[in-house]
Amino acid sequence: MNHFSEMRYKKKNVTKSWLISNGFRYNRLLSDEEVEIYTYRFPVLRYDKFTVLECELRAELNSCEIKINVYDYNTNSKYAPFYYCEYGTYNKLLEEIHNKINKKLKDLQIERAK
Repeated sequence: MNHFSEMRYKKKNVTKSWLISNGFRYNRLLSDEEVEIYTYRFPVLRYDKFTVLECELRAELNSCEIKINVYDYNTNSKYAPFYYCEYGTYNKLLEEIHNKINKKLKDLQIERAK
C-alpha cells in the first residue's frame, strides 16, 4: 500500500491562476513574506452525510512540489493511521482514503515525483 505521507508529488507550472482555478486557497497561516502557500481540502471519508476525514493538498506558489496530509475534519489534527499504517488494522479504510486521493491527484494532473 502507498504511504502518501512518505512520497513526493509534483505539478509542473504551478501558478497562482492555476491554483485558484482548481480550488486552492491562499493560506496565510502557512505563508510568509518569502513563500506563498495554497491549500486545497477535500473529503476522503464520510459517515452518514458528514465528513469525518479530509485530505489537504499543499502547494507552494511557483514550486512543483505538492504535499499531502490527512486531517480530522475541519481541524489541524493529523489522522495518525494515515502516517503509521503499519500499526493497527486500518487496511480497508486506508485503501478507501488512498483511492480518493489518487482520483483527485489524477483529476488535477499531479504526478508522483521520481
